[in-house]
Amino acid sequence: MHILVTGGAGFIGSHSVAALLADGHTVRVFDNLSSGQAANVPAEAELVIADITDHAAVEAAIRGCAATLHLAALVSVPQSLEQPIETLAVNTTGTAHLLEAARRAGCARVVLASTCAVYGDIPGVKDEQAPLRPLVPYATSKLMAEELMRCYARSYGVQAISLRYFNVYGPRQRADSPYSGVLARWCAAARAGQLCRVFGDGEQTRDFVSVHDVARANLMALTSPAAVSGEVYNVATGRATSLNDILTTLRDLVGPQFSWEHAPARTGDIPHSRGDSARLQDLGWHPQVGLSAGLAELVMIR
Repeated sequence: MHILVTGGAGFIGSHSVAALLADGHTVRVFDNLSSGQAANVPAEAELVIADITDHAAVEAAIRGCAATLHLAALVSVPQSLEQPIETLAVNTTGTAHLLEAARRAGCARVVLASTCAVYGDIPGVKDEQAPLRPLVPYATSKLMAEELMRCYARSYGVQAISLRYFNVYGPRQRADSPYSGVLARWCAAARAGQLCRVFGDGEQTRDFVSVHDVARANLMALTSPAAVSGEVYNVATGRATSLNDILTTLRDLVGPQFSWEHAPARTGDIPHSRGDSARLQDLGWHPQVGLSAGLAELVMIR
């Protein structure tokens, strides 16, 4: 297929583009390069530099594409608290632009990158039937985008599939921003011999899933005839790991010189998160990268 990947110059996007190319597809990348980098885009892929809120640019980019992977978004919880209007404009209105362009162009399938943040702070393991309680603008914007996907599936026949990612980590995740993921920041600090900062007591837990596994989930959602339109699938390992355990593993990898300090907890952070991905596993996807191996890969990157 010819596939459009919005946000394809970014962290998850660039890995997904590589997976699609390896599977024999042709790829057009659509990215405004606000957080992604042109250097992340393989030479075999076409790059269109434009913004997801530019409806005319989205319409032009999607022409001739059989499917779309929609990753373009503002993804930071702290940033969404500081910039709620901008977050809704990109994540929700941007998704509306994309879906309408897909409908008009006859692009049959759209896969949305959503988030486990839509579950909020509900206790226990989250499956797709768990209550939804978004606590911050980022989570709300993604839940609204999911509802748009369901609407276009029901009303217009677009094959619209949403994936709720849990905590994704891996190579190319930027560490040079206050909004960066915690593992990217810590591994960069470990390589540089710098002190790590932990917000809160470190006992909060996360379901960390490798970007390599996420890229395979994206490929499956784009190509599997068994993926159900209008439905949502968790992308998770089913394992919860505390931040303190991550720090201990990094110290084992780096050496006793690795150290950290604690800072006050941040507004909007969820204490515990663990996902059930049985529905996605029924389609044939299984997490393959263990956390220790994934952390070792990150620590070794220069």
